[in-house]
Amino acid sequence: NNALYASSLAAAYDTVGQAEQALGNLPGALENYREARARMQALLEATPSDYALRRHLAVVWGRTGTVYDALAQPERAHEALLASERGMRALAEGAPEQSQIVRDYSVSMYTRAQFLEQQGRIAAATELMQRVVANHTRLVAQAPQFQGELEQLTGVAERFARRLELSSGARAPASPAEQLEVARARYAAGDFLQAAEAYLSALTDAEVRGEVSEAHLYNGACAAARAAAQAGGAERARWTAQALAWLSEDVRLRRAILEQVAEQLADPELHPSQRSRLETIRAQVQGVMDYARTEDTDLAGLRALPEFEAIFAD
Repeated sequence: NNALYASSLAAAYDTVGQAEQALGNLPGALENYREARARMQALLEATPSDYALRRHLAVVWGRTGTVYDALAQPERAHEALLASERGMRALAEGAPEQSQIVRDYSVSMYTRAQFLEQQGRIAAATELMQRVVANHTRLVAQAPQFQGELEQLTGVAERFARRLELSSGARAPASPAEQLEVARARYAAGDFLQAAEAYLSALTDAEVRGEVSEAHLYNGACAAARAAAQAGGAERARWTAQALAWLSEDVRLRRAILEQVAEQLADPELHPSQRSRLETIRAQVQGVMDYARTEDTDLAGLRALPEFEAIFAD
């Protein structure tokens, strides 16, 4: 019955949840966040006007959403992110003069907009980003120090709007970069045939193909493999061959990077900080190749093919 102890225990569950999430134990994180929310909600029944507790609950809902997203449970992720946003909105509407909570409201909307964009729901994401910009504009009027954030958020909103124009067909892509925008949007929406066609246009550009860190070839291979799984007959054969070609080129480029890294690591006088950076690059590049060979579900339809195994043969 001690509110202070109960509040501290709820906060402790939240802290453990964050630790579990950082360690990759997502079910453990969910369980701790669930305990934290339950205890906070029980406390709010007795003290519904507790500002700090209401804000903390909204924050935990947001963290819960990120875990569900990582667990590939989009419906639950969206429900949690929406609960966080609603909590922050109620606080902001109740205390519009409090700059921090108004900013928190923007952050909660921005987080959900990013999630919607990743899910291919670009129209909803664009509408929400417009609300973020409007809210942050009001914030800057009373707290000018957030002007830089407003400019960044405005840039994101404009990018979402451009992507909506492209993905809806309201405007034809005018460059490889815009073709990539279409490809990503179609892929996120599950329209793999159109995604693969967009990648086919974008990847005619040698500079785009060479951007290994952006994984355009790899993503194109994934889209083409998915397109092959959706298609039949000649189209299936066409996209299977294209997926293998793009994947093969991606792996060749990654192996070239690994060779360059190995040469630099062989230098006995290499500075420790440079060595650490190169080892990180090596691990990342090799990790992508290992994931492609054995785990990426996008490429599952290719793994039984001898051409697929030949790509990774030493």
